[in-house]
Amino acid sequence: MDSTRSRTIGTILLLLATACSSGSSSGSTDDATPSFGGSPTPPAASTPGAPQASSEPQEEPDPPGPPLDPAVDPATHSNPEAVQVLMKDWDGNTWFCTGTLVAADVVITAGHCLDASKFASVEVKAPTLASHPTVKASRFAVYDDQWEDVGHPDLGMVKLESAIELGRYATLTDVTSSVDGGKALSVGAIVRTQEKPEAPFKKVGPFPLTSATPDGYPHSYSVPMFSAGGDSGAGMFLVENGKTTHKMVAVEHTPDPARAQDHVSRVDAAFIQWVADQSAGR
Repeated sequence: MDSTRSRTIGTILLLLATACSSGSSSGSTDDATPSFGGSPTPPAASTPGAPQASSEPQEEPDPPGPPLDPAVDPATHSNPEAVQVLMKDWDGNTWFCTGTLVAADVVITAGHCLDASKFASVEVKAPTLASHPTVKASRFAVYDDQWEDVGHPDLGMVKLESAIELGRYATLTDVTSSVDGGKALSVGAIVRTQEKPEAPFKKVGPFPLTSATPDGYPHSYSVPMFSAGGDSGAGMFLVENGKTTHKMVAVEHTPDPARAQDHVSRVDAAFIQWVADQSAGR
């Protein structure tokens, strides 16, 4: 599919309707189409913080955090801020994306995972923690309501009813000028091992991070294709000196099989300010 052509709401609704009627998990089924997952399943069964924002800050050693689940892939322990985002549509069916805690009660994911015309409720589960906390959203918001157009960012935020305590949260980091200036940067991500709502996580990458503007995605970067259904919303973390950091620079939104790429929405200064305003209730 021509990457400069806008995705339409009608296409997304058709994908939702098809998946709901099929009774099986759904993910990406077409070129340049958001890859959120889901299946018609029964309904499932918690000190706030403020999002951190920075322009390529220097990272310090991780402070002590809550116990991690020894049964999960140890590679994912480096980024316990990666979470499962579980959505219920207005018919009670479960869909799923991936997200990132940037504060104790704030999760960043893809905007198309939080479309209020489709989804009635959202909850978040932190599967890497030993306690596996699951917390409902008190509210959720989309950054740009034209996310279905590839010329717009596909980003959103979930505010949780109660905190998920970690030793450290992801830091929203703007690397726009570095990437557009040709600087070589690498990123990694935490994604599902299977296309299931609560599948275990695995670490992928590192991948080179490049501008997607030449492909018609002015608010995106590109990485080699890695995603499957349910990986939409996954945070892209800078890799420095071979280590996956907590610096989140982008959010996965659109697989592009024709180019063997994933397009990931940029975290820039305007989005960082929007998250801060939303978190403060402004």
